Amino acid sequence: MGREFAMNRALVLCGAFALVCVASSAQAAFKVWQGDLFITAVNNQAACAAVNMNVGDFARGVFRPKSVAGNGRSDLLAWYFGRSAGQIAPASALNAATSATVRIIYGSAGFLQFNNAVLSGVTVNPAAPTTSTPTVTITVTAHDVYSSSTTTPSGCDITFTGTLAKRPI
Repeated sequence: MGREFAMNRALVLCGAFALVCVASSAQAAFKVWQGDLFITAVNNQAACAAVNMNVGDFARGVFRPKSVAGNGRSDLLAWYFGRSAGQIAPASALNAATSATVRIIYGSAGFLQFNNAVLSGVTVNPAAPTTSTPTVTITVTAHDVYSSSTTTPSGCDITFTGTLAKRPI
């Protein structure tokens, strides 16, 4: 009987542990806004075309603002084109940021990280969304982040603009 009791107790403890894990991950769900980001401007059409960035191209954008409890200490903006993806991670807030870590995953499976990448014209409206904010508009110009290396700039600056809607949890 002692062995049965120990086994039942172990099963109860395992079940409780599994329940805690599931509940913790559900509570840890990030609150994000999602929508399309369009390239609305480029500084050099030929340089940008050489790295497959053209006015009118669009990407799926996901924004995770730090102003929402549980979302972390800095804003994050990610985008997903058909042939590449990227992420902007400013030191804190995206709104009015002038630099950030930018990560790009290329369609050829290449990856580059640009530390202190130059940003300009960055606006997030509202600047500090709350869980009741239905939409967020974002404009950001990223300088030379679609380059073949961190030391050889492409000469391509792209401006993303988009409206993202709060994704239901």
